Amino acid sequence: WGLNALDEAAAHGHLDTLRLLLCHVPGRVDAGNRWSGTTCLMQAARRGQVEAARVLVMEGGADHTARDRRGRTAVDVVREEGQQE
Repeated sequence: WGLNALDEAAAHGHLDTLRLLLCHVPGRVDAGNRWSGTTCLMQAARRGQVEAARVLVMEGGADHTARDRRGRTAVDVVREEGQQE
């Protein structure tokens, strides 16, 4: 699937790991998956990881307007996946 450690931590809500990775790879927070263009914020959104999404935006500076290759933002992903928060 091409997910990296930051994507995995975000998708599974591992907040301590997420914060640690954000400190060590600060420029990677908005790096999209090379096939789909999805960001770690989109991974958190897809899985309903609200706290991880907050950490990514508030502490990591993730761009909530970033789009994947299908033109979707993290909010679009939430809507498509049926997450309500």
